Amino acid sequence: MKYLYLVRVKWTPKAMKGGMEFFKKWMKQHDDICKAEKVKCLWVGVSYDTTEDMAFFYDTDLCLSEFHTFKAKIFALEGGDIVDYGRTSSFLSWASI
Repeated sequence: MKYLYLVRVKWTPKAMKGGMEFFKKWMKQHDDICKAEKVKCLWVGVSYDTTEDMAFFYDTDLCLSEFHTFKAKIFALEGGDIVDYGRTSSFLSWASI
């Protein structure tokens, strides 16, 4: 089974003050975890018209409970104090043919 997840993230003030170099470092760590967990990040962008700051689309074989474990690893990066919260706002699945 394949799953597609949309996660919207609200950054903490510490993260917002970190600047582009901080986010480049964070994204490298994010990408390393994605690779290790066999999660493909399809898209990263600004989350308009929501209270969250960014949106991430992921493609994976991880079921919802496993995906939440993966998401916890992402949120724990940099001491766990740069992500205020995240919402998995969409969840789709389809059978592989």
